[in-house]
Amino acid sequence: MGRDEFVAEFLERGLLGFYLAVAKEGEIGPGDEIVTLSRDPNSFEVTEIARLYARDRDDVEGLRRAAALDVVPESWRGYFREHLSRLERRHQRRLLPAPPAPAWEGFRPLVIREKVRESEDVASFYLVLGDGEPLPPYRPGQFLTFRVSVPGHEGPAIRSYSLSDSPEHDAYRVTIKRIAQDITGQKPGLVSSFFHDRLEPGDVIEAKAPAGVFTVDPRENYRPVVLVGAGIGITPILSMLNAIVERGPERETWVFYGVRNHHDHLMQEHLEQIAERHPYVHLHVCYSRPIRKNGTTVGRFHHTRHVDVELLKQLLPGSYYDYYLCGPAQMMHSLYDGLLKWSVPEHRIHFEAFGPAAVKSAAPDPVAQPDCGIEVSFARSNTTVMWSRCDSPLLELAEDSGISIPFGCRAGSCGTCVTRIVSGEVSYLHEPGAPLGEGEALTCVAVPANPLVLDA
Repeated sequence: MGRDEFVAEFLERGLLGFYLAVAKEGEIGPGDEIVTLSRDPNSFEVTEIARLYARDRDDVEGLRRAAALDVVPESWRGYFREHLSRLERRHQRRLLPAPPAPAWEGFRPLVIREKVRESEDVASFYLVLGDGEPLPPYRPGQFLTFRVSVPGHEGPAIRSYSLSDSPEHDAYRVTIKRIAQDITGQKPGLVSSFFHDRLEPGDVIEAKAPAGVFTVDPRENYRPVVLVGAGIGITPILSMLNAIVERGPERETWVFYGVRNHHDHLMQEHLEQIAERHPYVHLHVCYSRPIRKNGTTVGRFHHTRHVDVELLKQLLPGSYYDYYLCGPAQMMHSLYDGLLKWSVPEHRIHFEAFGPAAVKSAAPDPVAQPDCGIEVSFARSNTTVMWSRCDSPLLELAEDSGISIPFGCRAGSCGTCVTRIVSGEVSYLHEPGAPLGEGEALTCVAVPANPLVLDA
């Protein structure tokens, strides 16, 4: 067994060891208390070294710290320095990491095997291949991008919906909330209403292969996780949680689920059964506006409040977790900024943002805050306009100029809006989640860094 195979198996088992230097001889035994007298502020936890080697291999800041630690064996420090050098060379070439190849190219027909009503405005759709072949696997937390032809709507409509179950099943499940008209006059969701009102078992729908980088690896049980979902944002969290408990071995998992009241509480029995059967799963459900009937509060929940960092501080033993967040914009911004202030490293905060819920860093890189007033040309449309709103992506600029660019998630996740750059450069309001080739831009989260020409 070579070094790489040995380390992979070592990490898979979740058994991390370390040596203690003997400062003073004596006797110790089971049950004796271990007291920390002092700690080097620049020291690393053993699990950090394992994380940098096995998973977060693009964490430049962490790699630099590990390579500078005298207590780390020189062979490991040399490995970290070599990998850091490769990352820096890749960054200088302005290339993104090579994305994994999709399970299939373009759109492929899927058959709706089953449609399950989860609540008044939420339904789950179970999708299979029409020829009976097994579906390709996916990573817990990924999504599907659909293309549908809606009667009365010009051209196909494209939307992305998270897979809401673990990959260990014979169907893809997406759980979709109908976006209805509200008191502000918001238009009903075009595609969500189509799914709810038009699609039934036996119907065929087109989808791209599972995609997305908001994922958890259920095999990495050595790193505890905090999963936070609010509203319909629970769907990728369900996929992650199901995969963690089905995969095993035990992995410390905290689940925070925020909804308004019992009407919005999805998969209640399923979540409660997981928490009951798996003592390492800690479930906390928050109702922000619970309903009372006849003097009694309706529903089964733990807290009357929103999910926020203060709640996490009250319940978690510490901040040393990987955090996975999905929910409305206000919650996402609050949690993201609050976790950073709680000294959680940015690379441990993972989020899924569709549409207006996009999260922007509280302390972004200067290139993400360009000066306004940059000329942008759309070559095929023979249109040149001035970009003047610093927080407005190129997709919005195109739409305001009457130029049509296909889109799906509007958050840099699905890749539908990718557009070729003819000349110039772009930066991003937040890190894009979809794979990009050289000379391409995700217009829904990209802004111009200098005068720009797009092939649109």
